[in-house]
Amino acid sequence: MKRWRQDVPAMGHVLRKECVDMLRDRRTLLITLLSAVLLAPLLLVAISWEVRDVAQRVQARELWVVGAEHAPQWVNYAARQGYRVQGPPADWETQLRERQLEGAVLRVPADFDPVWRQGGQPTVTLWASGGTRGQVAANQVQALVQGFNQEQAMLRLALRGVALSLVRPVQVEMRTLMDAGKRGPSPLMGLPFFVLMAVLYGTMNSALDSTAGERERGSLAPLLMSPVSPWALVLGKWAAASLLGLAIALLSCLGFLLGRWGLNHPGMAEWFDYGPWEAAKLLWLLVPLASALAAWLMALAIRARSVKEAQAGCSLLVMLVSLLPLLGQLGGGREPAWHIWVPGLGQATLMNRVLQGDALGLWPVLNSWTVCLVLTGLGWWMTVRQLHRVAGR
Repeated sequence: MKRWRQDVPAMGHVLRKECVDMLRDRRTLLITLLSAVLLAPLLLVAISWEVRDVAQRVQARELWVVGAEHAPQWVNYAARQGYRVQGPPADWETQLRERQLEGAVLRVPADFDPVWRQGGQPTVTLWASGGTRGQVAANQVQALVQGFNQEQAMLRLALRGVALSLVRPVQVEMRTLMDAGKRGPSPLMGLPFFVLMAVLYGTMNSALDSTAGERERGSLAPLLMSPVSPWALVLGKWAAASLLGLAIALLSCLGFLLGRWGLNHPGMAEWFDYGPWEAAKLLWLLVPLASALAAWLMALAIRARSVKEAQAGCSLLVMLVSLLPLLGQLGGGREPAWHIWVPGLGQATLMNRVLQGDALGLWPVLNSWTVCLVLTGLGWWMTVRQLHRVAGR
């Protein structure tokens, strides 16, 4: 008990010293914090602009067709569906290949009308760019061609006295259990990934400088010879790195509020129902992850003799944290129970629930906190153990 009474003030002194050192490098600290607060607004604005452009393309209902005069029946069908057929630019093939033209172009052969009138099956060619807008335009054209095929087939069968119910004995009515407000654009599902990476890199700078940086500058050995215990030294440095990570997490969560004001698509603004309460939820989810990252980054960096060597040693942890949230998008929308137990992946999964307006649940949050706290304690122990080895050399 007496030992802890001495360690707590010592830990406070170490924490104060580390915070002062971080404030001295104001330029790096300012860039780190500004990037955290501007990350979410810039991403949201960029996504909203992309969604707005795609929506405008869909609402414009314009089709690029080469040889439209060869298929007057299909052009008439497209006009009845509210689409306007027009010719593409002269060099549309080159522009599509070089991604200068985002969209799809339908090429109709000259023998379309004769083959169609004879009951044959004419072939049209659909050219599309590889981008999102090109895929949307290609889906529109494919839907129109399929609708035209179905209409013509029904008319031909009706002329031959075949009942339409014999061709389509089953009628399908589509229903969905998802709320209309949650059918938002999928790119928003990747936003937690960028927040996690901002917290990771911000925490890594402080953790590496306070461990490997101290060894490289030769200032760690005097600290180990001081009356301060290794536990107080480690906890003080860990607290400073965690505070920086929490500051970045707080600014990132508040950045979503700023980004919501810049949304340029009304449907997206309605779907992205984000307020101070949602920001508090995100911050609550990021607190244990920031502490675990700080502890493990210190445990890995203290083994290195220089910052460059520590960066190489921490690259595996950075790679794992960056890859784990991506696993949540490979399950076809499903959330296996084990996702919650994986640090990084669990936080990304729960953050997506918050952004979608779903309930978090008590046990998933407790599970993610428990795993991160256990990893934090393990990181402390590994760092203290390595400090004892360094002091004994």
